[in-house]
Amino acid sequence: MGENQKKGGDKMVGWPPRKIRAALMLRGIRQKDIAQKAGVAACVVSLVIKSEKVSRRVRAAIARALGRKVSDIWPAA
Repeated sequence: MGENQKKGGDKMVGWPPRKIRAALMLRGIRQKDIAQKAGVAACVVSLVIKSEKVSRRVRAAIARALGRKVSDIWPAA
């Protein structure tokens, strides 16, 4: 399946939340750090990671912190 998982037909879905959290932890980055840089509450970062909320600004901050493009983590974004 590669780095991004396929679900259903050819629809690409993003990284699962556990992969995002693990990647942040491996780099010593806390969700609180992302929140401060993005100017949002830490709970918003958590919601974005779980795909319960969409925020371009938070997605961009997460992707930057991981050294990736937003579309690498959230292909449909």
